[in-house]
Amino acid sequence: FPSHDSVAGSLVKNINEGKDVELVAIGAGAVNQCVKALAIARGFAGQAGKDLLFRVEMGWILFGITGVDLTHNQ
Repeated sequence: FPSHDSVAGSLVKNINEGKDVELVAIGAGAVNQCVKALAIARGFAGQAGKDLLFRVEMGWILFGITGVDLTHNQ
């Protein structure tokens, strides 16, 4: 599994490149790890004089024959 720092660094790098970033976490442990990475990413961005905002959503994940459909609550 990637470290919190590597996930945070990737988040900030992609955001700085103007890309949209979306993390998906399944299960309490994975959500906990995502929150840690987001907090670290916010610290990295803060060092550059920027701030990051996050939106958390709950949704359904449908597993089908053709793959996984991540259905968002919009």
